[in-house]
Amino acid sequence: MKPVIKLSILFFVLIFFISLSYSAKAELFGVDSKEGQQSSDFYSIDTSIGTASFIGNTGFRSCNGFDFHPLTNKGYAVCSRPGEFADVLIMIVRKNGQGTEVGPLNNFGQVSDVSFRSDGVLFAYNNAQGGDTLGTINLETGNFTEIGPTGLPGSFPGIGFSQDDVLFMAGENILDNESLLILNQDTGQATFITELSNLPFQKFPRFTSLDNRPQNGVLFGSYIIGGTGESILSTVDTDSGFVTNIGEEGALISAIAFLNPNPTRPIPTLSQYGLILTAIVLFAASLFILRRRSKISEA
Repeated sequence: MKPVIKLSILFFVLIFFISLSYSAKAELFGVDSKEGQQSSDFYSIDTSIGTASFIGNTGFRSCNGFDFHPLTNKGYAVCSRPGEFADVLIMIVRKNGQGTEVGPLNNFGQVSDVSFRSDGVLFAYNNAQGGDTLGTINLETGNFTEIGPTGLPGSFPGIGFSQDDVLFMAGENILDNESLLILNQDTGQATFITELSNLPFQKFPRFTSLDNRPQNGVLFGSYIIGGTGESILSTVDTDSGFVTNIGEEGALISAIAFLNPNPTRPIPTLSQYGLILTAIVLFAASLFILRRRSKISEA
């Protein structure tokens, strides 16, 4: 076999494995919220069938909000310390699920979900006896700063930003119907969009988390079925409110989050396209060298 043909085969094999390595990476992750004092587990979630695969234990209990920082891909969650009930902000290591505390929220109530805006500000939905509120969380201290009341009862909803930084909420409206709403990021006020449809309403579903897939902007959600301990991965049409069910997650997932495929990194690394470009340059250089050697040998 000629050297050029061998080199061509090697080149295409390299490109194949580069593409395969990136497509195989998990993109959706989640945490569960167990009953009692059991600490929460961390999972990767298959977006095609909904199945959650165990990665590791966080070491903290009652994790109800989780998201990745859009610029660094560091994972943050709101949980409780073992044996306690107050909310604390933690960081989660993606490879093993281990949690490390940042600090207490010092909020009056309990956070049901969190979501990062594209500029890296972490928003949190807080359920309190005096009324639900929207706020932000300081990533250095964990402290919760209230923005304002949502005008809704304690529905413990899921929240998630769209690609264009609209803050959606899936939860109960004032009529106790599971609905899609928008939260005002300056005042906290919730605005009704539409009721959610195609849900098993006879099983009392409740959305616990929302997040958009960065590659295409599709809004994903996770909801639990009341009294069963089951949770379902789904997508939500933000215009019609139609819910497309993907599959059972196999764990009581309380929050989901997508990795950002193009985060800002403090240390430059080759992207998928960078690796492919490098392979092409090396391939071209090798062809050039082979051709020169061939001409020299002929001479």
